[in-house]
Amino acid sequence: MGTTETKKMRVGVVGCGAISDIYLTNMIHNFENLEVAACCAGHLEHAKKKAEQYGIKGCTYEEILADPSIEMVVILTPACVALTVLVLMQEGKSAGLGSISGAAETYWGRNKGRSMEGMLVKITKILAVFFMLLAVVLNLNVF
Repeated sequence: MGTTETKKMRVGVVGCGAISDIYLTNMIHNFENLEVAACCAGHLEHAKKKAEQYGIKGCTYEEILADPSIEMVVILTPACVALTVLVLMQEGKSAGLGSISGAAETYWGRNKGRSMEGMLVKITKILAVFFMLLAVVLNLNVF
C-alpha cells in the first residue's frame, strides 16, 4: 500500500504576547496536521519580530483574514480567553448539557449558592460587550 500524505491545515495566529510562544511552539512542533502560516499583533512590528523567531509571516489581522489559504485562526487575546473560561465555568442550560463535563452541575459544584453563578453571568455579558466593541473599533482602523 502507498502512503497518503495528510493535508496540513494552515493556521493564522492573532496575538503575539507572552502566551503566544507556548502556542506557536506546540503548533509548529507537536501537531503534524497543522502548518502555522502567519501571525499578527496590534502593532505590526511586534508581529514581524515574533514571526521572525518562528520562520512564519508577520502581518496584519486584515491580511490573515484575507488569505484564502488560512483555514483556521487561533485568537490569543486576554478578553477572548477570559470569556471562554467564564462560559465554561457556568451551569448548562438544560440537563445533560453541562459546561465542561457534560453534567448539569456547575464547576463550583451543586448548591454552593447562586451568587457565584449570577456573578459569572454578569462578567460574561460585560466581557462579551467589551469583546464586540473591541472588534468594532479594530475594524474602524482607528489605531
